[in-house]
Formats: sequence, C-alpha cells, structure tokens
Amino acid sequence: MAMRWSCWRRGCSWRSAAVGSPPPGRPGCAGPLETRAASDTRAQITVFHQRTPAMCCCSQTQSGEKYSDPFKLGWRDLKGLYEDIRKELHISTRELKDMSEYYFDGKGKAFRPIIVVLMARACNIHHNNSRLLDAPPGESNQQCLFQMSLGAGEMPEQLRALVASAEDPSLVLSTCMVSHSALLITSSVDLTPLLASADMQASQRSIALVAEMIHTATLVHDDVIDDASSRRGKHTVNKIWGEKKAVLAGDLILSAASVALARIGNTAVVSMLAQVIEDLVRGEFLQLGSKENENERFAHYLEKTFKKTASLIANSCKAVSVLACPDPVVHEIAYQYGKNVGIAFQLIDDVLDFTSCSDQMGKPTSADLKLGIATGPVLFACQQFPEMNAMIMRRFSLPGDVDKARQYVLQSDGVQQTTYLAQQYCHKAVEGDQEAQAIYRKRRPHSALRKCAHKR
Repeated sequence: MAMRWSCWRRGCSWRSAAVGSPPPGRPGCAGPLETRAASDTRAQITVFHQRTPAMCCCSQTQSGEKYSDPFKLGWRDLKGLYEDIRKELHISTRELKDMSEYYFDGKGKAFRPIIVVLMARACNIHHNNSRLLDAPPGESNQQCLFQMSLGAGEMPEQLRALVASAEDPSLVLSTCMVSHSALLITSSVDLTPLLASADMQASQRSIALVAEMIHTATLVHDDVIDDASSRRGKHTVNKIWGEKKAVLAGDLILSAASVALARIGNTAVVSMLAQVIEDLVRGEFLQLGSKENENERFAHYLEKTFKKTASLIANSCKAVSVLACPDPVVHEIAYQYGKNVGIAFQLIDDVLDFTSCSDQMGKPTSADLKLGIATGPVLFACQQFPEMNAMIMRRFSLPGDVDKARQYVLQSDGVQQTTYLAQQYCHKAVEGDQEAQAIYRKRRPHSALRKCAHKR
C-alpha cells in the first residue's frame, strides 16, 4: 500500500493552476484564505456527494453519454425503508425508542441501501441471463425460459410467435416483464425493463436495511467518541440524551440489525456482515493512531478509510451477490465495486470538510482537523508544505494549528488531488468487471452487470 502511494505521487500529473490572490471568504463557509481553485471546485463536489432522489434524473460523462440517476433506478425497491427499519427495532420504552429511531427519519441520503439494491438487481439480471443463454434450444425450453424470466405461467401466443421467429429468443425473453399482470414487450434491450425483470429477493432487500442500520449505529457511536454536537442539521443523540444512553441506543440498533441478518438464514452472508462490524472497530482504532513515515501515513489513511466506510458497502454488495447467484467471480466483482465506490465516497466526504459550509454538510466543517485527524487533503498538502508534518504528529493540538493547517490545505492542491484520487477509485469500480467480461464475452458482448455499474 505504501509503495502504491509512492508511485501515485510520482505518477500523478494533475495539478491545480497557480494559486493567485485568495478571494474573500463567504460568511459561514470557507475562510478568507480559501484559494480560487478550491472555491471553483466546491459546487461540483457538493453536487457529486449530496445527490438526492429529487435531483435531475441523469448525469453526463465526458463522452457525452447520459446515465440514469441511480436514485431513480433503485428507489422503488426502498419504499418504506425507514418505516421497515423502525419495525425491526421492537422497542416498548418510549425514551429508548425515540433515541433509536432518531436518525431513521427519512432525511439521510440512503446511499448505502441504494448501492445495495442496484447491485442486487445487477446480479439477478446477470444470473437470469446466464441461465437463459446456457439453456439448450427448443420449443419446450422456450416455455422454460419464459418461466425463468417472468415467473410461472403459460407463454401467450403472441409472445410464442415472437420467440419462434427471433434470431436469438433469449434476447426477446430477457426484455419482457410482468407489471400488474399485463405482459409488456420492449422493442430493444434497455436497462429499465431488465431491472424490472429481475425482482429483488426479500433477503436482498433485508441486506439493504441491515446496512443502513449498521451505518446509523456507527454514527451514534462516532458522535459519542467525537463529542459531536450536530449531524444532518440537528442535534446529535448524545447531546440530547447524554453519552451513556447514546451508546446504549447504538448497541440496540446493532442488535436489531443482527437479528434481521440472522433471519436471512445464510451463514456466509452473516459472516460477511459480522466482518463489517469487526472492521468498523479496527478502523476506529486506526483513526486514533498516526504514522511518522510519509508513505506509511497515507497507507494507514486508506486502510482506515476502507475499514470505517468501504467495508460495509463492499461486504453488503458481496452479500446480495451471494444471494443472487453461486458464481464466485461475480461475488468478487461485487465486493470490489463496493470497496472502490466506498473509498471514493469517503474521499469526497473528506474533501467536503474543507470546501463546504456547515449548512450544506449538516455538521460542522473542519471537524477532522479539530479531532486531530489528517485526511487526504491534508496529506496531499503536506507534500507542498512539509512544515505540516509536525502538526500532524501532534494531532493539531497547539493553539492555531487547525487554522494554519486549513490555510495550507486551501493554498495547496490537496483538495484537487483528493478529488482526482476519488475519481480514479470510481473508474476502478466501473471497470472492475473486466475479468468477468473475458469469461462471459462469448455469451454476450456487454454484460448487464457492467451496464448497471455504468448507469450508477
């Protein structure tokens, strides 16, 4: 990991423009020493991180190709998400109920559940299409294919004729779906009908709920450790009810998540989510320490980022893939996708700590510096301002350290470098199925799994 970081620093050629005179700061946002480059980046990064279901339904890549908004694609599987989570808590004590349900108010981004349900559908599509394309030809088999794609039922005469005349019957069958008992046939292979033909399993949706519950429990515990006073634009649980009760509330959410997970009845899936909880604890311990060596320091940061953030997404994606199909190649693809997206997500979150206002974030900015934590922008800035090393080692504990460190970050290209690194992890996520493409290329030129990853 340290070697990869060293190579990354030498090989990365993207640098911000020369820093000019800093513009005046905006009240409540970045300070007066913010650079123009950081200011120009703010809006772009904030939109990337805080996209919600209410925002535009598509994004555009550098090639000009439009991709559907992931929240639009996955939200129908998450209707009633927070209501179902509250049902899992089963609490009779009023105060404990209020504490445990405090963050399940529907105001979170639901980023993790969205990723999980989309990965579940992608894996279901892949598995269904693999079964279709592996099946031998024949009229009786066409009826079997229809039942596999759409559920039990007789093939309508119109569809039977269409399948019989098609050059590739599996393409016809894989683009059909049942909606309100009416058979719909699409004229071309498109993501929307493919998603609809691979309904979520109840167990896969349960993984989405469990992931959000584990994440929320860690928020409650983290706020106690960090003595945080606000989150999502309101007071934290520990500030309202006290630290001891907040710890108990987080424990209760974790226990309810464990019960929901055990109900799925798959020991491999239980083991994966148990690993997440272990990683969360180990990640918190990593955050309490620091490394003197520069290369080790960045490797330490990325390992902490994986354990505290990406492990939950990676193992949740792997869990729904295990429930979808038996192919270990698909399981590894799902895991790597979640890992890379999770790391990218946290890198952008660390950038926002320097570029966004408290009102936008729903929590105080520069919080990591105040806690003595050196994140990506700080570590990159340290390359241009070596005097930051001493501040990192003493965890910004002297008066003025936090303000000086923030000034150095905004005068450097630390924000831009961290954003670029996040983009590289995103590219790794959408390109992570190349091995599977080599395996399945003879079956289908473009796998549905890769399409869904690009759409996200």
